[in-house]
Order: sequence, then C-alpha cells, then structure tokens
Amino acid sequence: ASLYFLEQNRRKGGYKSILLAGIMSGLAFMAKMWLGILSLLPFVLWTAIEFISKNKTLKKALAEVLVFILPCLLVALPWHLYMYLRYGSSFLDYFFFFHVIKRVVAGVEHNTVSLGPVFYINQLVVMLSAASVFLLLALARVKKISKQQQLLWLFAGVSFVVFSVSTTKLRTYALPMLPALALLSATAFTGIF
Repeated sequence: ASLYFLEQNRRKGGYKSILLAGIMSGLAFMAKMWLGILSLLPFVLWTAIEFISKNKTLKKALAEVLVFILPCLLVALPWHLYMYLRYGSSFLDYFFFFHVIKRVVAGVEHNTVSLGPVFYINQLVVMLSAASVFLLLALARVKKISKQQQLLWLFAGVSFVVFSVSTTKLRTYALPMLPALALLSATAFTGIF
C-alpha cells in the first residue's frame, strides 16, 4: 500500500500521498517490523537520488521524508512504547534482537538454506513464473530506467538485498518484492507491443 501511495506522489506531487504512504508504513511496522523498514528505506533512497540529481531541493526532500516518517511513527510508536514500558528489556530482547538482529545474523528456527544469497532469485522465478521473462527484459533495460521505474527498482532491490544478506531464509520474505517486480514485468511487457 505504501508503494501505491508513493507512486501516486510521483505522478501528482503534493504531500497527501506521502502522508498516506507513511501511515501505511506505520501499519506495516505493526504487522511485521521488516515491512515498515522495507517501505521506509526505498523512499529515503529515492528522495536522496532526487535531491542528488537536482530534481528536488534539500528543503523539499527533507520535508517529504518528515511527512513520511512522522505519521509512520504516530501509528507504530504508541504500541511499541507501551510494550517496552510494560515488559522492559524482555520486549526488546524478543521483538528487536530475536526477530530482527538474530534473523539477520545467525538464522533462527532452522530457516537457513544451502542456496544462500541466490535463494530469493530461485523463489522469485517460481513466484513470478511467466512474468520472469518480462522481468529479465526489464532488467536488461535498466540502463534506460525511467523515473517511474526507479522507485519500483528501489522497492524490489532493497528487499532483495536485505533478505539475501540475512541468514534466515523464508519464502514469504520474497512477498514484499512481488508488487514492484510485477509492475516492472508489466512495464516490460507493454514496452514490447
């Protein structure tokens, strides 16, 4: 949902869709911490690229990042603070260190695989099946990347890199990549005709 609203912002401008994307990211934080992080990082990178390429002023780039982060925090922070105040370090140990740090560094619940970093390439080929051909076509055209595709590649790429370097490997971790990759595949498909 965050990707949808950020794409709306890219098309129409303004802050409303960034605000809505921030709310969606906050809800994602509530569902699974990684989902919130994986919508925040691509947006910050995209905004930084826009600033570096002189498409946005520093003031506008910072304002957009704040408009994204503040509603995200307003949605997610109260519950996290409550849980910390109620359970203290036990909450941090389980929620943050076990579910985030340990999954990345050590692997948990026997969810490590022999394919290592290429595990998600295999999963994406299986999950996207026929669309994989068009995704390869989109990847071949990455030098001619349009502004609209930039955000999609960032969403898919950040998720891919984060989960590929993580020791814990689950097929469901590929799900955050699918919307962006499906849209990129569709873009490549329509570019043929």
